[in-house]
Amino acid sequence: TAQVKANGGSCEDTALIIAEELEKIPPLYSVSVSGSSTDVGDEGCSWVITFESVVGNPELFDITAFHGDELDAVGPAASVTVGPSPSIVRDTIAVTQPPEFQGDVHLIQSE
Repeated sequence: TAQVKANGGSCEDTALIIAEELEKIPPLYSVSVSGSSTDVGDEGCSWVITFESVVGNPELFDITAFHGDELDAVGPAASVTVGPSPSIVRDTIAVTQPPEFQGDVHLIQSE
């Protein structure tokens, strides 16, 4: 997908852009993204991304992130931390799922 500047505008506007980019990934077709201010004076946003509908049972995604300059990219991995330390602009981005979630594995048996 295209790179998204996560803290480049309002949290609400950027949430729409993040959802649009994630829905370009083939197994995803319904993504809900909400963004709200961190309220710690860093002009940052806190994100909650929910994959509401997927095709099949895709593997957990890896992400690549960077702080300021693409040369500082970290990843791909399921969890990355970017930004100088110590700093209020240091961010951790993680892709997780509920501990017992199995996608549509054994879907018929569970209904």
